[in-house]
Amino acid sequence: MCIFQPNHCPQCACNSAHVEYDSRTGNYRITCSRCGRREGHESVLDVDGFYCGFRHEVGQGFGVLFFRYIGGHEFYSCCLNTPTQLVEAEAWLRDALRSETVDPETASLTKWDDEDRCIVVVLGERIDLLAGRIVRRSGVPGRCRALQSRRSQADQRTMR
Repeated sequence: MCIFQPNHCPQCACNSAHVEYDSRTGNYRITCSRCGRREGHESVLDVDGFYCGFRHEVGQGFGVLFFRYIGGHEFYSCCLNTPTQLVEAEAWLRDALRSETVDPETASLTKWDDEDRCIVVVLGERIDLLAGRIVRRSGVPGRCRALQSRRSQADQRTMR
């Protein structure tokens, strides 16, 4: 028997993963703010809008870039999906800190160490927020996309 623990990350064992659940469709997306692991379950609809299956995607987390722009109110949490993105994120963060674009008190970059199965801080100091708006993204700033529930074309047609 499998017990579903939505806030528990199977990769790093963190209990504060971000969960988006749509009770109408059964779709969910889990994003770990510690290691960057992503998991999603999404219904697939045919051209007539009828259920014809589901898509389940799981992506290993390679790390998380966390920051707030100087003078900004939102915090940004960018899940890194590849080792290349980790290298790009480190270069981006070093440049942003040097040019004083991001707040050094909140900026951090972590990476997942697969060998030791732990999170390693690359830059900054990892902080946990109990309050505040966090914009969740996937990838390196400038080339990342917002992590939002994707609606299928058929689902969008039914909303019109």
